[in-house]
Amino acid sequence: MSDLGFFGNGIFWTGVIVPWSSQKEQVSGLGWGWRYKVRIMGYYPNSKEIDDGDVVYATVGLSATDGTGGGGRYRSVRYAQGDVVYGFWMGPDNQIPVIMGAFPRTTSIKYGGSGAFDPKPGFTKDLKPGLLKSQEANENDGPNTPQLKPKKKNNGTNQQREKPNDKLQQQMGINPEGENEVGAIEKPPERNADLTAADKIGPLSDGLYIQKNGKTRYQESLERVGASPEEAAKKAAEYRASLLADR
Repeated sequence: MSDLGFFGNGIFWTGVIVPWSSQKEQVSGLGWGWRYKVRIMGYYPNSKEIDDGDVVYATVGLSATDGTGGGGRYRSVRYAQGDVVYGFWMGPDNQIPVIMGAFPRTTSIKYGGSGAFDPKPGFTKDLKPGLLKSQEANENDGPNTPQLKPKKKNNGTNQQREKPNDKLQQQMGINPEGENEVGAIEKPPERNADLTAADKIGPLSDGLYIQKNGKTRYQESLERVGASPEEAAKKAAEYRASLLADR
């Protein structure tokens, strides 16, 4: 057993959260509370003489701003495998370890050691690197954020990107080569502009009046009895057109 005075005084301790593979049930949400298996320095060896799966669980103590869940107020704990955490013993004979906090990772950490206490990446087969790639540090200067890169190099020619003239003309009715003009884009037709006041409240309003969601009540009734949205929209449009024609 190591000198406990280096890592704590018998009340406080320092340890490393073991890999998720050794605590699958708990970290997958099938356990209870916020707990992690922690290989506590001075109590467990650096070798695999004691398997990670046999390491004791430590309960996480939350800060005042995290919330306990009462009243719907809570924040998720965000520890990862390989994190170096510290805490204290609660209970007689060092039986209940409680995590108080963690030491942040730095860019100088070297991964790849075989010892039980050697640094381990927090990424797993289920938690893969995102936009920040494999950065695993929390320091004053922050992470290196990704930069936008042009698809083509212009080699200093200051070549401008091509304008999608055809798409602008086709989709928006705008001539990109013409002069700017107020009101160049036509306003879409107003909803129910083809109805009279009587149509909106009359006995045929279920098939005529288009609501804010873009559907008539007749279309909604078709969907409720099993019609697909596309099928219901088609039948409702045909029914509405027939009502307008017979009006």
